[in-house]
Amino acid sequence: MGEGATLEWLPQESIVFDGALARMETRVKLAVDSRFIGWDILCLGRAAAGERFTNGHFGLFLQVDRDNRPIWLERGQFAGNDPMLASPAGWSGHTVCGTLLCTFPELPQHAAALLEALRAVPPADAALHGITALPDMLIARYLGDNSEAARLWFADLWKILRPACCSRPAVIPASGIPEESSWN
Repeated sequence: MGEGATLEWLPQESIVFDGALARMETRVKLAVDSRFIGWDILCLGRAAAGERFTNGHFGLFLQVDRDNRPIWLERGQFAGNDPMLASPAGWSGHTVCGTLLCTFPELPQHAAALLEALRAVPPADAALHGITALPDMLIARYLGDNSEAARLWFADLWKILRPACCSRPAVIPASGIPEESSWN
């Protein structure tokens, strides 16, 4: 992204169907003064249909660079029968995980106040979650079983982050948002 640019990447959740052979790769290249808020929510199987991800393979790659220097790098891969899906050190038997990332030049000066405000907003479904700040990146993680709850929690965090990161109010798009959504 060019000097002074802002990128918000807020996609719908990605569903890894049983038997899928897939890879998800995201690369964000920021200039020195660029701003970025983004999230990814990953669902293993179609829970509403009773489907679990028990066969197949999935790879994940996520990199955020600022001024050609990596500030976030994450790689992962697993098979449908991978023991990490059940392990407390991995997915702990859950089917939905999400990561929200936020970076902007003034983050170090705002990190403590943002962490306090963000940590006061838990996910509605009481899923496992955490929020931390590194020198160049603020990270929120979700681990549970409800993709809508993950998306709505990230949206609530976005409402706090957007004014600080982008110097813009958190205005929800007029179309495509369900009426019962807590975004309203």
